Order: sequence, then C-alpha cells, then structure tokens
Amino acid sequence: MIWPNLCVDNFFEEPDKIVDYANSLDFFKPKESNYPGTRTKRIHEINPEFFEFSCLKILSLLYPNEHKTLKWQAHQTFQKVPANLKHNGWIHTDSHFEFTCIIYLSKFLNCGTSIYHPKNMYGYIRNENIKREYFKYNDPKSYAKIAKAKKENNDSFVETIRYNSRYNRLILFDGSSYHTSNGFFHDNDNEERLTLITFFNNVERCDGYDLRKPLTTMRRIN
Repeated sequence: MIWPNLCVDNFFEEPDKIVDYANSLDFFKPKESNYPGTRTKRIHEINPEFFEFSCLKILSLLYPNEHKTLKWQAHQTFQKVPANLKHNGWIHTDSHFEFTCIIYLSKFLNCGTSIYHPKNMYGYIRNENIKREYFKYNDPKSYAKIAKAKKENNDSFVETIRYNSRYNRLILFDGSSYHTSNGFFHDNDNEERLTLITFFNNVERCDGYDLRKPLTTMRRIN
C-alpha cells in the first residue's frame, strides 16, 4: 500500500450547495454494475469546473504545497443508495485505482465504511459475476439466492478500521485496501445515502521528477 487512510470532517465549506447540486442531476443504474444504488454520469463530463475544484481540494490533503502542480486522472460520480437496502456490502478492493475517496453527504450516522484485512493471505472468495447479480436485484428472493457466496466472501476478512458516516466527512484509502459499506440503513426511510466517490490514478509531478508518496499512516483531520 502507498496511500494513507485519511478521515477529514467538514471537508466542503458549503456542503448544502453540493447536495443541492447533486440532487439536480440524473441518477441511473448501468445494466452490468457491481455496486448498489444509482450513480450520475462522470462529473468531468457534466461539470468540469466542479470536477477540477473537488479533485484539487482532495489532493491538497496529501500535497498541501504541490497539488496545483500535479497531473492526475480521476473517475468521479455522485452515488445514491436507497434507504430500504437492509444489508451491508460485499468486501472488495478498488485495485484498478491508486486510491479512493468517499465524501458523505447525508445527515445520518449509521452507513459508513469499514476497512478489512484478509484472514488468509493466500485465498478468499471473489466472484465478480455473483457480486453483480447480488446488486442487480432488489427482492429478498434474489438476495437469498446468493447470500451464501457473499457470506463466504465476507467471512474471509476481519475488520480493522470502521468509519462512521458523518455529514460532510471525507475518507480516503489505498485502492488495494479491502473495504465495504458497513450498512446502508438509517433512521429516515425517505432519505437516500448520498456520497461523492472519486477514484484517482496516475498522480504525478508535471516536471517529471519522482513524486513523494505520502506515508501509509492513518490520520484524522477535524
């Protein structure tokens, strides 16, 4: 792992405006998705200014003096998960990316993210086709059909870090970290779990010199 675990509260200066903007966008569910709920189109396609602003603000946590001189790639979307999705997620990695950033934009506390470590470094259950099927359907019969595979997967890990969701809280972790939502349910059945998710790749210095990578330590910034 290269990138640290970060937890930053009060990330956006005006989070209510970010929520209003997110709620003005169209959300959809791709046919072959392997995640719960719905997402927007990629933000760089629909609002390049917000995309650059938010990504640079995230990078400034890692490189306070260098973030504006870096070159990087990112995949960013808003995501909504319905209140009636009464289960936790499927433990996985975001191994196609260097690091992942999640910003919680809903005002309830029991739908955060947990980081895990495999019990056995030599093997665990990982079946992307079953995972896609798991998140494709919304009826209890479909969940029961693949509950065994999900349990076998998740039982292969032990929780090491638990982040509770908090309005306008950011968490960041290495793309190779095993993680999942520790629950999508909450007290307000009319409110969806809204997050801004950003995956970063190819973070480099523009001048070609090697970029100093942050130490892989856990930090919290209030």
